[in-house]
Amino acid sequence: MSTVLLQQAANALIDTPVPDLDELVLSRTPLGLRGSRWQTRIATAATERTLERFRRRHQGLWVGGYVTVTTDGVFFSPNDANRRLHPATDRHVPLRDITGVEVRFGVVTKIIDITSVTGAGLIVRCFGAGRVASTIRDAARR
Repeated sequence: MSTVLLQQAANALIDTPVPDLDELVLSRTPLGLRGSRWQTRIATAATERTLERFRRRHQGLWVGGYVTVTTDGVFFSPNDANRRLHPATDRHVPLRDITGVEVRFGVVTKIIDITSVTGAGLIVRCFGAGRVASTIRDAARR
């Protein structure tokens, strides 16, 4: 049985397709507003193009959720809103596979690079990144 050592709100860089915002937004557009569907389609198409450029440039999209460090590994699970937009974005890196934990500069919050022997590492950003990284390092040494 694993013990939770730390849970923190975080964003993870996940290589996930850009969600279909058109369906999501149009399903909530009030009927009876002339031109609203047309304007919404243009706005969502522009947003999707911007997200796709970001995804290609950074090898993924930042997905909001929680990073959890346990005695077994590091887990990322998206929050409810992001789970609907980005299905199958849960990630797990077993502690025994972690080869490095580095903290680097990021705008507003620092970024933690977690590398593993399998190559399936994890990149997260959060407030208190130094504390989170230290907890991961300590847990991986045990």
